[in-house]
Amino acid sequence: MVFKVVGPFPVPFTKNPGGKLISDEDVTSFWKLHSKYSKRRGGYTFDMRTGKGAMPGYVGKTGKSFKKEAFGLHQLKKYHEFMTEYAKGRPILFFVIAPKSKGMPNHKKIREVQTPVAA
Repeated sequence: MVFKVVGPFPVPFTKNPGGKLISDEDVTSFWKLHSKYSKRRGGYTFDMRTGKGAMPGYVGKTGKSFKKEAFGLHQLKKYHEFMTEYAKGRPILFFVIAPKSKGMPNHKKIREVQTPVAA
């Protein structure tokens, strides 16, 4: 099974005196720009673009779709905790897309995308 990595996609955010916040409006704005990925499945990483690179902060997987899971309450809490570590930097998202197929998605293969490989 071959997965396709797409991104990075800038994640809209609101800058408040207390730090960066991803609001409901920001999430809606993100999906307006990237709707072609909303119903797809696979894995995803939430990162901070820092200088010339990116620092991963959260790795997730979908059982249903990216839209239903990438910006859930649990994920947003983790993203906000991670963003507090960076006074500078912009949040970005990568999708690791599972190939389309008939029937149920291969959850075992999607879980493997989320699992780090031992060095």
